[in-house]
Amino acid sequence: MNLIQRLFLISVLCSILLGYQRSSAMDGAFLFIVLMLVLSFSWGIMSWDEIKQHLGIHQANILALATYVVTSIGLGLASIEFWEFPSMGAYITAFITMATVWWTMHAMQPANV
Repeated sequence: MNLIQRLFLISVLCSILLGYQRSSAMDGAFLFIVLMLVLSFSWGIMSWDEIKQHLGIHQANILALATYVVTSIGLGLASIEFWEFPSMGAYITAFITMATVWWTMHAMQPANV
């Protein structure tokens, strides 16, 4: 087994043991989520060159992603302030709306042949 598989197995075991020790499956699930986020973030940093190559990431893509995130958060904040939407629903709706807008813009641009 390689390192990532071992760390995955260890995090599964730790979350199961914590859930059993505290008699709360939710505590084990939260620990599992946190450990998986840390593990995936660490793996992403260690394999960044390989990730960029496979996904075709370059600086223009990173700028587009950052713009998408900023505009989605801005729309969510505007929804909360102006129309008094519930917080979680406003952000979910904003991210879905902006994803639709960005997808539509991408679909309308001519293809690079």
